[in-house]
Amino acid sequence: MVNVTIAGREYAPETVADLVVMVGRTRVTDAGLPSSCKLTLHTAEAQPVAYGDTLTVTDPIYGPRFTGRVTDVEFAHVEQFDGRGVARRLAAVTVQAVGALARWGRTRIGDEPWPEETVADRAARIAALVGESLTVQGGQTLTVVPRDVDSKPAVEVLAELADGTGGWLFDTPDGRTIMQAVDARRIGNQRMRWADMGATAWKDAAGAWQDQTDYSPAYPRPIDPPPAAVVYEPKWVFNGALVNRVIVAYGVKPDNGEQPSVYAEDADSVALYGASETRISTPLAQQGDAMTRAQLVLERAAWPQYHLTDVQLDLSQIAAADAPAYADLIPGVRCTLAGLPQPAPAQSFNGVVEGWQETYRATGAGIGHTLTLALSDARWSYAVLSWDGLPPAQRWMDTATAWKDLQTLDDLETVA
Repeated sequence: MVNVTIAGREYAPETVADLVVMVGRTRVTDAGLPSSCKLTLHTAEAQPVAYGDTLTVTDPIYGPRFTGRVTDVEFAHVEQFDGRGVARRLAAVTVQAVGALARWGRTRIGDEPWPEETVADRAARIAALVGESLTVQGGQTLTVVPRDVDSKPAVEVLAELADGTGGWLFDTPDGRTIMQAVDARRIGNQRMRWADMGATAWKDAAGAWQDQTDYSPAYPRPIDPPPAAVVYEPKWVFNGALVNRVIVAYGVKPDNGEQPSVYAEDADSVALYGASETRISTPLAQQGDAMTRAQLVLERAAWPQYHLTDVQLDLSQIAAADAPAYADLIPGVRCTLAGLPQPAPAQSFNGVVEGWQETYRATGAGIGHTLTLALSDARWSYAVLSWDGLPPAQRWMDTATAWKDLQTLDDLETVA
């Protein structure tokens, strides 16, 4: 099964009953929450677990699965029988724990004014005041307005920063807290540089130079679950959160006035679906950044899309060579599913992992290990192709597919 350690003590796998871990979110429109873990220990100890104890879950194949602190303990009893039928009473201790993001709510910050600074610098300032580490993905070029004295729990301040700049918060199985801006998901393939090729001789490289690409080091490699690993038929969910006109407020709010704002719309979407407008207040300092935010909202929500949810995988069906991608899984990673049951909106789905539920459960055949993914359409995360990602010989006049529908090279269609 898995290795569970609480307050530095490791519990043997046979003492751990059902275990469930939640990471990320279940819908792309949801706010981020701390990860959580619930498990039951069968032990002879009277008081094995205390509030605030550090709890870690580690899989021998997939590495860290949860890192957090105990918040709730429930005590009951079970009887176990040995080979001679002699019963032994054990404590059945149900433990619940939450991940690293939950710790941010314990500290109040904002007792002094802050200057105008980048999103990354503002996030680093918050992290330093709390004394926690924080990874910021994307948003390094955006600036936010100065902040007046306004004492609040740090997690609220951090959430306001994430929400206002189009991002969200989550923590990872190895205990990191991440603020992920939406532009972080746009990073796809990058051209290789000769300086990165190391000792490789050109005569040993396969293909032309224009074919040499690699995944950006800031973007994890995608997962590609085989159809045999999908336990149940996934559920298609149509997201009708339509927004085709958007007003984004930015800058410092004047006394007795409103923030300045920018306006953008998708005329084609308005003509087809009718007008659907929203107003977003942001801490962004620059007009150009506000307009970029408005355009990103239109890219995301002006054209309704299907999302694929409840994709339950049997990890025993994942090949050993593919296990590292699942060990490094975090929200924002791309996921492609092929061979979907028909009829359906599509035969395959190119999505982004928003979160998951991981379950270890005793079965008649041993220990079942499943991972239920919540996926969103890649276009909702702007994870579509860039022009420089297309074959150099490709001409726009030869492409029949709409640009917003180009997610992979397989989506290209040649004009007859």
